[in-house]
Amino acid sequence: MKREEINILIRRAKSFEDYAKFALSREEYDLSMFHLDQAFQLNIKAKLLELKGSYPRTHFLRVLLEELSNIFKKD
Repeated sequence: MKREEINILIRRAKSFEDYAKFALSREEYDLSMFHLDQAFQLNIKAKLLELKGSYPRTHFLRVLLEELSNIFKKD
């Protein structure tokens, strides 16, 4: 089940990345940054799910990055 959820998160992140590139090509910088932010969030959540088995239900990149950082600090 977790592998399936990880794959869904990664696939969605890739879609957001593609949207970001498209928006950038149209010089829609605000939309491009929004989509990049979404892609980063989903990629970090996928990695947290893989390494920890869960991830915080938040949209704050800082919180997600701190959570990921804490995993590597333990090692």
